Amino acid sequence: MSAKRLRILHVITPAKLAGAELYMITLAEQLNGDGHRNVVLCKRQASAVIEECRHRGLDVRPMRLYGKADVTAPLRIAAAIRREAADVVHTHLSTASLWGGIGAWIAGVPSVATVQGRNTATCYRFVDRLIANSRAVKQHIVEQRIPADRVDVVYNAIDISSFSRALSTEEAKSRLGLDPGCFVVGTAAHLSPKKGHMDLLLSARRVIERVPDAHFVFLGDGPMREQLTARAREWAIASRVTFLGFRRDVTEVMSAYDIFVLASWWEPFGLVLVEAMALGVPVIATRAGGAPEVVLEGRTGLLVPPQAPDSLTQAIVRLATAPDLRHAMGAAGPARAETFDIAHKAREVVAVYRAMIEAKRRGRREIAKENA
Repeated sequence: MSAKRLRILHVITPAKLAGAELYMITLAEQLNGDGHRNVVLCKRQASAVIEECRHRGLDVRPMRLYGKADVTAPLRIAAAIRREAADVVHTHLSTASLWGGIGAWIAGVPSVATVQGRNTATCYRFVDRLIANSRAVKQHIVEQRIPADRVDVVYNAIDISSFSRALSTEEAKSRLGLDPGCFVVGTAAHLSPKKGHMDLLLSARRVIERVPDAHFVFLGDGPMREQLTARAREWAIASRVTFLGFRRDVTEVMSAYDIFVLASWWEPFGLVLVEAMALGVPVIATRAGGAPEVVLEGRTGLLVPPQAPDSLTQAIVRLATAPDLRHAMGAAGPARAETFDIAHKAREVVAVYRAMIEAKRRGRREIAKENA
């Protein structure tokens, strides 16, 4: 199979800058570094994603895209595919996959979609192949009658080199205005109900009664922020809970954590768990979706049932009161995180591209023979 450098057009229709968007940007950045040419086609309204692409040096093309009712979108995408002379189209998120898959078909270019969650399979029926970011996501797609042999599993990834610890835990706490001696339980996720933040806050109320020096940090922003801050005041724990909002200095903030918690009701993958492990922070996650594929239970962290504040409380208290176990889990984290390095995963994605391109070529040759 040819090892030529590929021209890749990424299509994304984001509502915000979050995990799926950051993964796409990190992947395109790595593929550029590997010698491939990457262009990002993004809807004009997604200013945060466009800004981040430009900040990372990516070639981004803002374009008029409005959503699943924008039935002329495939024609505009097809025109862009031809302009960029793309070898492959890689779509991210459901609307991009719906219209990008049809646009790629119109342009005669193979397409692949990354599925980042429990999406409706309808939006992915027009792409040639799918990449699920966990086995749990693949199962969800296959249950909707997408053939299993059309779906590859390639885990999400991070640039491990960007998550090397530059600060001690104590110094990182001081920079957040916290007592260096306090015990920090932190999270990092969009403040939406499905991320289980209210479960974590309820757990915080109970943990504080048993771990007097505990302090909880919520990194991220979203529609639940006002509700969460109001509840913290109502429960008289506001002085023990910090809401940081959106921050770019994620590595510095998470370096202050003694434990990282992701309390999602269902997590497709949990890239932030990899980030925490890369920093040597033990993790607690829910046994729902792809998180159990990331966390080595008992070795890099603990798993608890979703929507179970009592179990979450017990796990936090267990690690807070067992420093040897906590430190052993933290020490095992970086090696586990290394298996999710973007350099490795980008090669797996390129292998999917090349197999798909070759399959498309074989199909064309067979059609040509039949018509000869």
